[in-house]
Amino acid sequence: MLDRWCASVGRDPGAIERSARVFRKTPEDVGAGLHEAGTRLFQLVVLARHSMPRTSVTGSDSATT
Repeated sequence: MLDRWCASVGRDPGAIERSARVFRKTPEDVGAGLHEAGTRLFQLVVLARHSMPRTSVTGSDSATT
């Protein structure tokens, strides 16, 4: 799709850095296919086996005195 869009507006698709986020896969699983498609920046998302306890980001839980 990106290559077709670039062709329609006269832009070199090689001048655009392509990136991908990869969930629950290893580079061996998806790397070759993404590289073949022109992807050069990979972001691997690793999920922890055990979730950490949630904490308040607003501080409203500790606002009572």
